[in-house]
Amino acid sequence: MKAAFLYLLLGFGSYVSAQDISLSDVQLKPKLSLSLELQSDAGFNGAAVAWHPLYEKYYTLIAGNAEFPIEVFDIKGKHLQTRDAGQDCRGLWYNFTYEYLEANTYETHDIISYEFEGDGFLSEDQPYEELYELPIWDPQAVIALDVERNSYVWYNYEENVLIFVSTETGDEEEVLPLDLPVDKEFINSNTVIYTGITGAEYGLLNIDAKQVYLINKTDGKVSATVQLPAQAVVGDAFRFSFANGHVWIFDADERRWDGFKLY
Repeated sequence: MKAAFLYLLLGFGSYVSAQDISLSDVQLKPKLSLSLELQSDAGFNGAAVAWHPLYEKYYTLIAGNAEFPIEVFDIKGKHLQTRDAGQDCRGLWYNFTYEYLEANTYETHDIISYEFEGDGFLSEDQPYEELYELPIWDPQAVIALDVERNSYVWYNYEENVLIFVSTETGDEEEVLPLDLPVDKEFINSNTVIYTGITGAEYGLLNIDAKQVYLINKTDGKVSATVQLPAQAVVGDAFRFSFANGHVWIFDADERRWDGFKLY
């Protein structure tokens, strides 16, 4: 089941485990591979990109208002659907266990889910379902799902740590202190990504150097540095995500998610 779970999150064409993705597979200077052009002009803080490999669709989210959109795209970046988020959301991911698209909301950090209908389109009849609330104090935290340990993870900017929360109980499980090569003032303040790469499971964005620090889950140290192209438009919060082997950067002026393929 774990292998299938990881396959679905990472979008491979065969069943794999996390150990099948290593640092040797990673492009440390990735090129622009795909862009997702938003159709709605509501909001400016792109919060997340999620991927469903069986439907082969991307889902994007704009933070800031319950009426801001979730938009759906096919594997080539063609726009397919726009609908209201229904809640002011932050993180977005596909949860294989429950076969839902899930998100965390602003401030209270309710976990909510969206149902699929007809080849990966989102249900218009059932806006969302509230699941439970997490004890996360940062109202702006963009949560990621760590599939391997079945935990939610968020970046505590004030303490410069990653905090893990159980998906089953909602209880805090672990705090991982980070050893970064720069002061936290240079780091995107509310977003962490989960990559599934062995020895480089998490990522934070250096907004000054346009670099992604890949972080080892065991010691919180940077195991590799990914250099984004000079044209990448980075933000000090939000506008940074990971899905289907791509680092995603949101260009608010162009209303576009740009995907840089790591593997």
